[in-house]
Amino acid sequence: MATPAVGCRVRIIKDFATVRYVGPVAVQEGTWVGVEWDDVSRGKHDGSTGGVRYFDCKSGCPTAGSFVRIERVNFGISVLEALRARYNNETAEYGAEVNADELYVHTSRNRRVKVLLVGEEKISQKQRQIHTLESARLVGLDISTVGDPSELAAAVPALTELDVTANLVGFWSFAEQLAAALPRLAVLNLSENKLTIPAPGAALAALPGLRALVLNDCGVTWQEVLRLAPSLPALQELHLCGNPIPALAAPPAAAPAEADADGAAAGPGAQQDQAASEGGDGGAEAAADDVEGGAAWLAALFPNLQVLTLEEVGLGGWASLALLARLPRLARLHLAGNSAIAAVAYPAPLAAPEPASQQAPAPAAAAEGAAAQPPAPAEPAVGTAATAGRKAEEAGKAGGSGGEQGAPPPFAALTALYLGGCGVADWASVNELDRFPALKELRLSGNPVLQSSKTGGRFEVIGRVSGLASLNGAEVRPRERRDSELRYLAHIAAEMEGAAGDEDRRAAVRAAHPRLRHLMATHGAVLATAARGAAAGGGSMAASTVELKLTCVAAAAHAKMGTQVKRLPRSTTVSALRLLCEKLFKVKADSMALFLRSPEDPIPEDIGGGVGAGGGGGQQDDRPLSFFGVQDGTEVLVDEIDPEALKRADEDARAAASAAHEQRLAEQLRAAGRLQAEFARSMGLQQQQQGAAAAAEQPQ
Repeated sequence: MATPAVGCRVRIIKDFATVRYVGPVAVQEGTWVGVEWDDVSRGKHDGSTGGVRYFDCKSGCPTAGSFVRIERVNFGISVLEALRARYNNETAEYGAEVNADELYVHTSRNRRVKVLLVGEEKISQKQRQIHTLESARLVGLDISTVGDPSELAAAVPALTELDVTANLVGFWSFAEQLAAALPRLAVLNLSENKLTIPAPGAALAALPGLRALVLNDCGVTWQEVLRLAPSLPALQELHLCGNPIPALAAPPAAAPAEADADGAAAGPGAQQDQAASEGGDGGAEAAADDVEGGAAWLAALFPNLQVLTLEEVGLGGWASLALLARLPRLARLHLAGNSAIAAVAYPAPLAAPEPASQQAPAPAAAAEGAAAQPPAPAEPAVGTAATAGRKAEEAGKAGGSGGEQGAPPPFAALTALYLGGCGVADWASVNELDRFPALKELRLSGNPVLQSSKTGGRFEVIGRVSGLASLNGAEVRPRERRDSELRYLAHIAAEMEGAAGDEDRRAAVRAAHPRLRHLMATHGAVLATAARGAAAGGGSMAASTVELKLTCVAAAAHAKMGTQVKRLPRSTTVSALRLLCEKLFKVKADSMALFLRSPEDPIPEDIGGGVGAGGGGGQQDDRPLSFFGVQDGTEVLVDEIDPEALKRADEDARAAASAAHEQRLAEQLRAAGRLQAEFARSMGLQQQQQGAAAAAEQPQ
């Protein structure tokens, strides 16, 4: 066999390692492979033995290294070998030891449910025809090389998506060779492969067709990603979860393009390589202070990027994320699991871009060592940057979103921001989110700002961020937005009352709630009613009253039908209202359901005791009327319910939820069977049992 390359990935029994040395070892016979284990406790030394140092361990751990005889090392297989093993084998889907007829899972009630694979045979037959295969998942199959490019191209000419997670890929050249052999390849997942990225100044082959690249848990740094960027001109999705990226950095500052001896201008890719080769990755730090320039160059490196995932990468804060503000098409930014992000700040408006004639050339892929050429400017994304910029201008948000004439606002196209499990601790950061001009979807669960809220904070986030259509995975419907904004206004009113007579404190309250003026304009009727009540009550908004129409709609014989108009304090609780209605309409409080119907909304809202969503069977009894945003003319509908019927309805709801749970489990059965098969294959049992079965069938 050929001598393995230093840096390649290998597997030894069940453990993974990186080759650091190949050759003889003193006082030992044969060829030895010096490896650095992924599990640093697995080894015996740090690369030296018998007083001789053969290699160094990058981890620096004194027990990360070992010497292994070359015969014991698994150097992996090619992509084509893995494809044939995975898709051409009749039993490859489950493993020889797994009978598809015996696949089952346990339900939540510990019942065995057989897996029914609808259309499995048809799908398997199609997958076995790898010539027509468009998507392949080759996880954990010890792939280390592309193999013969022409043979691979002939075998899977239609392949557009390839997942080689958790294999033995060790070099970026693997991706380059794949792209050359498979020109239609658009999605590549290299997750959980420890990659060696070419050094600064090394020539990179272009991957012009790659649209999505997944490098989760590959051990790559942000500076290495920037080195790869010029070779990925069409990239739309970049996933970097679990990599060591404590901060983003700008590409090295660009010098004016100068003609070389042949008259060719050096592009940013070449300048980046030159700066990196002269000063290493520290060149990025030199440009870190110039956020505006860095953001512009980053936008030139990634003109088509729409999705960026930086979950659990150890970001030290929000500040360096301002470098992403000019990415023209960035629509989704995933930052979950970075607990050091304690605050969010919307960047200052960007300066207008320079005329094209004054700009430095944009970065491009340096193919086969040729000089980088500027790519054609990207078409503006419809409904993203242009729409967001127009929205920001028309909305006139506080502080402004746009910069100079013609400059789009920062994060102009960002519609989804995922901050789950971060460290956002203050409401000022939530206020900043309202300044993102296109933001529609937000995940903020698991942050201290919500965990410290007694009510969960959902209504306050909705009240503070005007454009949200989805929060923490749940849709924000118009009714919920209205109710949340009214409740948020009541919260502000209580703060203003507490600051009565102190203008400085009242000014601080107004500053802490930037949307107050807009909400007052939107919900003027409610505020006007509150203001009139405050004047009548000596100026206290919380002590104001509201005129309600109390209407009994109960059908029981003992109920007293009719409508009565009452003016009540806004601080009246639902339980107090229940007792009042019992006295007026002879309906027992413990079997009473209350509904609110506002003048502009004919759909009643269940506020206590009802079976409908939101009633909670009395769970809202301690809440005041002000919580529900009542106004003069609001009608309270009083009905009577049967406690037994309510109990039955609750049981029916639980049964329906259980049935839905069972249905979801049934839908996951196919995936469970495949996971079982993957596990069986990974244990290496298939070939062993095939051999045993063949031996058992031989005539004696």
